[in-house]
Amino acid sequence: MKLILASYVYENFRLYSPTLTLELIVWSICAGLMAGVIGSYISRRVIGAFPRRLIKDGIHTPEAAVTVTDTGFDRNFFVKRALREGGSLRKMVILANPEGFPAKEDGPARKRLFRILSMEPPVRRKLTWETARFYLPEEDRYTAEVKYEAKGTSVGGVILSVILIAAIGFAALYVIPELFQLLDNFLSVIG
Repeated sequence: MKLILASYVYENFRLYSPTLTLELIVWSICAGLMAGVIGSYISRRVIGAFPRRLIKDGIHTPEAAVTVTDTGFDRNFFVKRALREGGSLRKMVILANPEGFPAKEDGPARKRLFRILSMEPPVRRKLTWETARFYLPEEDRYTAEVKYEAKGTSVGGVILSVILIAAIGFAALYVIPELFQLLDNFLSVIG
């Protein structure tokens, strides 16, 4: 497929292939917004189900800590990913028995990165989901409730948002060239 660069000449300014550039910009923004909507849904509904379950069951101390398997999230990829070292849930959900897991060996790239930064790398542990026990401290309860509140997030809302973003994208592809024409006409009148 051969791309043809069309020159759109307005009386007061010139744009080369504005529709190609405009389409790229509009659809990139739309794709980013759609990814944000879907990511927000996954964060609140899917990942947020784990801390909501810990709050509901009153798991606030290391003694009461439970495994991912105990809570029924052993097959949930997103929750497991968020519970790994540096994951989004690990900022609030604490591993109650870290001594039971050996430190994971760093690869050469990670070692080099921390050597360049002159920092001591944090200990990363290889978790087994059947034995790793987690709890949500009482002081992080309110933050978790607010961050992972499920109310107001639904599949229907996500689908509607994606459709509206696409509709706005199509409208922008029509409106923006018209705005360029309006600007050109305005510049012709005053110039």
